[in-house]
Amino acid sequence: MVHSSQKLSRSEIDAVISEQQNITPGLALRLAKFFGMSADFWMTLQLRWDLYHAQQVGAEALAQIHPYQAAS
Repeated sequence: MVHSSQKLSRSEIDAVISEQQNITPGLALRLAKFFGMSADFWMTLQLRWDLYHAQQVGAEALAQIHPYQAAS
């Protein structure tokens, strides 16, 4: 089990799964070590989720922003 062999509490794992806690750099390092992957994978996963969530929550406000046009 991830939580016992990596010294992660069950509540920490549950909090990440239930979206109550983000994947932090420290957690990314522990998950990377356990799964034999890079910590970058886990941090990118968190970043993509953050961007997706921000786009969903702020879609209306983003639609009102117009691209910058330099004066000619």
